[in-house]
Amino acid sequence: MSFYKRAGTPASFNPFLLILPLSILMILSGCAQYDNEVGGSLVDNEVTGELKDTLFQVDRVAMMTRGDLVKLNAANIPLGIQEELTSDIVLRFTEFNALGDTILEWRSGTLKLFGNGFVDSSETFDPASWSAVVYRIDESWDPIELTNEDTLMMTPLDTIEFITSDPFDSVEVSIDTLTLKSWVEDTLAYGIRISPLPGAGFLKNFASRLASNAEKLPVLKIDATFRKGEETYTDSVVTIYSDVSSFLTSDSFQVAGDRLYVGAGYSRLMLFHTDFSTLLSNTVSLNKVEVFVHTDSTAVGMLGETNIFTVAQIRYGWSNSDPDTTTIGSSSSRLFNVSEDTSLVRLDITPLARLWVAEPDSNYGVAVRSFNEFTTIGRRAFYDNSADSLLRPVFRVVYTEFDIP
Repeated sequence: MSFYKRAGTPASFNPFLLILPLSILMILSGCAQYDNEVGGSLVDNEVTGELKDTLFQVDRVAMMTRGDLVKLNAANIPLGIQEELTSDIVLRFTEFNALGDTILEWRSGTLKLFGNGFVDSSETFDPASWSAVVYRIDESWDPIELTNEDTLMMTPLDTIEFITSDPFDSVEVSIDTLTLKSWVEDTLAYGIRISPLPGAGFLKNFASRLASNAEKLPVLKIDATFRKGEETYTDSVVTIYSDVSSFLTSDSFQVAGDRLYVGAGYSRLMLFHTDFSTLLSNTVSLNKVEVFVHTDSTAVGMLGETNIFTVAQIRYGWSNSDPDTTTIGSSSSRLFNVSEDTSLVRLDITPLARLWVAEPDSNYGVAVRSFNEFTTIGRRAFYDNSADSLLRPVFRVVYTEFDIP
């Protein structure tokens, strides 16, 4: 159907054009009334609804440990040990085109990393020096799969010492000419791993290949004489940028029995479940469903600044004694922060709860995770079901219950 005619031809008025937007406005108005009105007439005086606000107790709660995750999109790569969490750095350099066609003489190689603050800037660090070992990785590895649990063949190259707690100082590592040759001439550029030795007192951030400041990117400077085309470059220093930068974590922290922890870098999630079977889909419309959780800022093992959280659907059954075997779906696009003036975090799960009411068999619960678990290190404590009634986790449900005539 066309509502217009060719130029010069009178167009007839179609009343549908006026009725359509009015109908849309009436529908939207009705939805708003349905969600907010208490006891009002909703549909031709035949259906009435009452707004209710209630709390559902959590009947099952646990902490799931996923461990080390692949972290290729981090702006910082932490190194060190703190609160029983250890972080190694891995780097790879493979783009050597700037060195021309033929290397005539190798002189030296220097890896340079730039400090970018601490994982936990609120901590007072032990000024005692600590060391880290620099390894050459001697086998191929996949950047999108490597975690701390994977074992790599490596050769130690150097030991670097940290004697200052300056957050922005740089670290230089000498790369021997044998390693440079294997990387450039033999195409065995598998990269570098730096691991802190026991006794490290803090986790220090270094800028990654994705750092916003181009002057702080990790670089490999090679001093060599080489031929490029018809020209020879004598004693020239070439800067090579890393194509992979990440960090690997291990965590031996023992969680207290009466607290739950959400972890970033080394992933820990909270799992919650409640029974929604009393909410029948043919008599109830959910307006808003939230999980209320409270942080414990005085708990042991707190690390970093884990303040932003998201939620995900649990897709498989789980028990309190074995939560790590369950499956977690994709995270919600919504983010939730710790309240500035209280310990409360309010997690809106309305779409998920509506699914549970419509399809009760899909209710395996909800997982709470750190939004930054793939990009930084952190650990945050929450109260569990054994806490005071005002601090334990609950589901707050606001719904409209309507009468069927």
